[in-house]
Amino acid sequence: MALRDLFLQVMKTYLQAKREKFSKEQPVFQLVTKAIPQAIEKLPFIPQDRYMIKGSVGQGVWTDVPWVAIMNKEVTTSTQRGYYIVYLFSDDMSKVYLTFAQGVTETPKEEMIRINQEIRQTIPMSGNVKKDDDIDLGESKKAKEYKASVAAYITYSIDDMPSDEQLRHDLHQMIEYYKKYVEIKMDMKPIPESHSYETIVNHIHSYISSKGFYYTKEEVTNLFLSLKTKPFVILSGISGTGKTKIVQWLAESVGAMEENGRFTLIPVRPDWNDGSDLLGYVDIKKENLRRGR
Repeated sequence: MALRDLFLQVMKTYLQAKREKFSKEQPVFQLVTKAIPQAIEKLPFIPQDRYMIKGSVGQGVWTDVPWVAIMNKEVTTSTQRGYYIVYLFSDDMSKVYLTFAQGVTETPKEEMIRINQEIRQTIPMSGNVKKDDDIDLGESKKAKEYKASVAAYITYSIDDMPSDEQLRHDLHQMIEYYKKYVEIKMDMKPIPESHSYETIVNHIHSYISSKGFYYTKEEVTNLFLSLKTKPFVILSGISGTGKTKIVQWLAESVGAMEENGRFTLIPVRPDWNDGSDLLGYVDIKKENLRRGR
């Protein structure tokens, strides 16, 4: 089915579905999470090895603003972080927007503003693409959250939905802008050590941000200076706070990767606190076999 027809079906049926119990069997659930993503995946300018397409109408309860996101896997595979192309339906279902936006869950407001400005200033776009904060997704909390995440957008109205050909053209256009921004962010060459520490830290922080992760400038500075002072640093904290990722992206930002043999990620025991088995952990099964047990 054409994108135009799929969008119109969602806009005409979603509000009624919201009045009913949340169910994956609802036709509108299938439209947003299956039919629209599958239609986008079939487009020749959306290679499946590069992009992930995901749609959502909420988790257990109907969301006010359903969406379908197109994410470059090198940037992000989660709509909670990073930047991507996403169709956002207004909460009254009168409009759907094709947007260049960011994840709102894990991106602080000041970082979101900075990236929006960077996208608007660095990527030339045609006149049909708006680069302002006037997108109108509605008055719901979710609508206002998503509004702040949008750097650029094209508006489609339920009363004046363009042809399927135009929708495909606009999406191709927006994907090209996305690709250009990704290329700019990825094409960050390692900085020679002769540069000032401030320059290097700025480069590392920008590189990590381009990956869709957020760490404060102070955190990056502390880690960098700690490594310069003594090349053995222990990051402590609960699981899932980004200790591994900050090290991985810092290394990659200065040209150290597994591919070139300059970076290796080695796991240690969760309760490791001494000098034993520092580089990895003992494979008990192999050790027992070696000892004939």
